[in-house]
Amino acid sequence: MTQPIPVLIVIDHLHTGGAQEFVWQICCQTPRDQVEISVCALRSGGIYSSRLKSININVIELVPSKEKKRWWPVVAFKAARLMFEKRYAIIHTFLENSFALCSPLARMSGTPTLHTIVAIQKQSPLWYFPLMRIYQGIVLAYLSFHPPELYRFGIQPHKIRAVEMAINVEEFLEIERNPFQELSNISIGSSNLLISSIARLHPDKGHEYLIRAWPRVLKSLPEARLLIVGEGEDQQRLQTLIDELDVKNTVYLPGYRADIKAILQRTNIFVRPSINEGVNLITIQAMAAELPVVGFRTDVPKEIIVPNHNGVLVPLRDVDALADAIIHLGNQPDLRTWYGANGRQGVREYYNANHIFDYYLNMYKAIIKSRGLDEVTDMISRPWPFTSSLCTAGENNAT
Repeated sequence: MTQPIPVLIVIDHLHTGGAQEFVWQICCQTPRDQVEISVCALRSGGIYSSRLKSININVIELVPSKEKKRWWPVVAFKAARLMFEKRYAIIHTFLENSFALCSPLARMSGTPTLHTIVAIQKQSPLWYFPLMRIYQGIVLAYLSFHPPELYRFGIQPHKIRAVEMAINVEEFLEIERNPFQELSNISIGSSNLLISSIARLHPDKGHEYLIRAWPRVLKSLPEARLLIVGEGEDQQRLQTLIDELDVKNTVYLPGYRADIKAILQRTNIFVRPSINEGVNLITIQAMAAELPVVGFRTDVPKEIIVPNHNGVLVPLRDVDALADAIIHLGNQPDLRTWYGANGRQGVREYYNANHIFDYYLNMYKAIIKSRGLDEVTDMISRPWPFTSSLCTAGENNAT
């Protein structure tokens, strides 16, 4: 019987984030009789650490999350010892610190290494993309959602594979709106209009602008309630802003929650206030759950919100425009339904879970077979369906 391929996924940490959800999905969907995945986090802790352990994934955490002094040499020593003592067939890195540290270590141990680029250039440290150019001689392949960004930094095309986010949308495609859906520890009645945003609490996610827009929303929609789900460094600052604006009775900031499906089932409008993103996992899931989406128009390579078709885009950081878009949708239930149906259809057509996870499985197998990826093409060859060309019917419907 063929032994499973031992793969080590290395990531900076396992707190809430898109990269962590990506790793979670790969671990959940990859057949364990074919691939044995271990996950190494440079820093310990985080909700995804316990989630991965709950499905019997071997999680290795190198240093405590609060370690401040001399953590980099300690991590380097422990990562090197791990790679040399336990001979993995493939090292697969996520996020910039894991990439910077573990790519050369993998090379020294003679292990082929892959790197998945989750963030766009604007979200990344200045050194990250130039370092990818320097490392291209030691990394087998870069797996990217936005290959043109890598081309501009001089990375050779044969080193790049175009991929999509590892996401299983099937369970979200089955969600139906339920105004009576109860959410534990959150007091929301069936008559309340629920606006939700789910993301790591970080300044780049733009929650400050959503909260500043909220008093204007309440003047027109006094029964509206705002739910911002997530954990992160910005939580205290956001809570202080909620208190200063005197909206604490209508805004909920509960931290991390596991009941995302129930939240989306109860939500009426989803808001993606990020200032640097056009596509992320939770927005895909919200659209799969048949929700209209409001977001900022950002200068990014790819955008999933199509104005007047599946949602609304407003000028970046424009608090009044954000509030007005929420109010507009809040007053038009038929338009919300229409946008939600269009979003669900686009996600259903583009994100094929079986195709996405089979791709990663076949990629791992190809590396073992030939120590190369010559026979592995781009994951996605069909065109991106979320474009302005889809807007015509929506413009008529929205007027």
